Amino acid sequence: MANREVRMGDRGRKTENGFYFLLSTFPFPLSLSFQRWTRFLALSVLLIAVLVPPAGADGEALSRRLDPTLRRLVRKMRSEPRSFTGVIRPEERLPDQVKVTIRAQRDVSAEVVALGGRVNTVIGGRPAILTAHLPIEGVEVLARNRSIISVSASAPLSTSLDESVIDIKAHEVWKLEDETLPVTGQGVLVGIVDTGIDLSHPDFEGADGNPRVVSIWDQTDSGAPPAGLDYGVEWSRRQIESGIATEADTDGHGTHMAGIAAGAGTRYRGVAPDAELVVVKALLDTASIIDAWNYIVDKAEDMGRPVVINNSFGGHSGAHDGTADYERALDALSGPGVIFVTAAGNEGQSAMHAAGRVPVEGTVTLPISFFEGYGRAYAEVNVWYEGADSFSVSLAAPTGQTFGPVTRGAFRMFGDSAGTEITVDAVSAPWPANGDNWIRIWLDAAGGETIGGDWSITLDGDRVRDGRFDAWLSYDPYDRVFFGYYIDQSPPIREPATALQAVSVGGYVTKDCWTAGDGFGYCDPYADGGLYPHTSRGPTRDGRPRPDVTAPGARVFAPRSADALVEHPWQVAPDDRYAGRVGTSVSTAHATGVVALMLQVDPTLDPTTVRSALRRSARQDRFTEAGSDRQWGAGKLNALAAVRTVQQRGMNRQYVPLLMRNRHWQPAPTPTLTPNPTPTATHIPPPGPDPSPVAGGR
Repeated sequence: MANREVRMGDRGRKTENGFYFLLSTFPFPLSLSFQRWTRFLALSVLLIAVLVPPAGADGEALSRRLDPTLRRLVRKMRSEPRSFTGVIRPEERLPDQVKVTIRAQRDVSAEVVALGGRVNTVIGGRPAILTAHLPIEGVEVLARNRSIISVSASAPLSTSLDESVIDIKAHEVWKLEDETLPVTGQGVLVGIVDTGIDLSHPDFEGADGNPRVVSIWDQTDSGAPPAGLDYGVEWSRRQIESGIATEADTDGHGTHMAGIAAGAGTRYRGVAPDAELVVVKALLDTASIIDAWNYIVDKAEDMGRPVVINNSFGGHSGAHDGTADYERALDALSGPGVIFVTAAGNEGQSAMHAAGRVPVEGTVTLPISFFEGYGRAYAEVNVWYEGADSFSVSLAAPTGQTFGPVTRGAFRMFGDSAGTEITVDAVSAPWPANGDNWIRIWLDAAGGETIGGDWSITLDGDRVRDGRFDAWLSYDPYDRVFFGYYIDQSPPIREPATALQAVSVGGYVTKDCWTAGDGFGYCDPYADGGLYPHTSRGPTRDGRPRPDVTAPGARVFAPRSADALVEHPWQVAPDDRYAGRVGTSVSTAHATGVVALMLQVDPTLDPTTVRSALRRSARQDRFTEAGSDRQWGAGKLNALAAVRTVQQRGMNRQYVPLLMRNRHWQPAPTPTLTPNPTPTATHIPPPGPDPSPVAGGR
């Protein structure tokens, strides 16, 4: 005991040294054996190494690991009331906990839990991507961990078969056979991440009369969540078949997408009518989307099935170069038998993207106009530019006041005479995920009033080597807010369609006139066979070609959710069980169905092979030849040619993707086919005018 007292005395006499001072703050248990005491000391030193920043690291350097939304939240942490609401949006109060994505050099789940957080999904690799709920007080502490690359607040996203199925020749694929079975998607899972599904719709029944839905995870409800997750409620196949699953799709978007990809109706039939479905009713933010993807892939692995996941949503909060956390998660989850299909977006005719070059020792001014009807109390602009450059940014308000300049690496807040709060965050310089510089600008109107008037942003080239910049407006409605100069409609393509392993899909028109449920004929102002005018164009910010192909995306009729409100009579078919929608969401569902057909023929297909087969087999006509690959990709989706391309590959037919080496593919039973049903195809309301009534429809 005396020896121990001497050691403790020695430790106390050395507290003027920083290292020993830190050790002296820990309550060392004197009663431990020497071996256990040294083990305790080693753990303490490890904890210090993790929590204490490297020499020379200051608060600003650490804060660069936080995305701008988290930085702003941390700064407001002690000055505003808090209540947990999940996704961080400008209009929400400061939460007790924040939903985040974490990019790290290793799995940091233990550190998140030690800070009072909860980890939902871990996708391994270098880097590792995690989703978690984290106390706001722990955000900066976590950022001090040397393994952390970046921590980001979960960002909000938005949702973006009659003649269409015939147009892509899916009905011809059903006549083909694969090992004596018709090619209709048998044995394949289709994942739907959307607004839910109407389980009562007959188009989702199998030959035995039971739903073809394997499981549902409703992230928006509460109950018994899936194993390892802390939110939502999961409905198993047994619960779905017994009728106790209380799932509803009050929007109707998810039901529509599921019907296009895998509906089995007698009047309107989807592309892969015998595929089974795994459905996630999503919260539609980036962290929840990662959780949804991981959930679906786990289900496919458990069943030993190939899976294609439909993603008819997207956003503009990132760099559009494939480096966002949820895009890297998509890439990591992709592989043999796991394919992601994504919507290009519906911003093709908007002015929500500006691009150009800042000259050496020069400036560029970007006017931004908010028209009546914008309807939001906030706005957000994201500016990205090369890491070797250095820009300052200034703003001019409708009041005539100017604010700035805010230099690279700085964070400033201002207020104009109208009470609008202006936040400029240029700290992410560079942002760790891609090495580029990121400026985020928030406008928050006083008292919940609508943002309006003419603003402008000026970029000043303090140091210019390249000068290229890209700026995105992050919130709809894009027909009510836009840049005035330097408008670049390429690339307004949405994330995650910019992910490296994603199949990205644009839209074209297969129906311009139709007869609705009220008996009247209506017509859209689109050219039959032409490009859907609102489809987003490529390439990605880093120059990769997008979209891959185009598919039917205008006024496609497919199952309507009975729980969804019908706003206009022209949206509904005469029998009231089907509705027509437009947008690249619809196009994506067509491509998802085609990939399901391809996976039945070869369940080992990987993303590169699928994209190559879709592009090589794409159909050309007078519309695609008159356009460009930025609009059309490789051309129009051709299901028959794509499936034949896979058949001709002559690959090993045994299903052994990397994630499922120890499992066996379980083919579905042979269904009873409906003879020659009238094929169909599939909401995002058109940004343009409503369809016009005509004397008769078709």
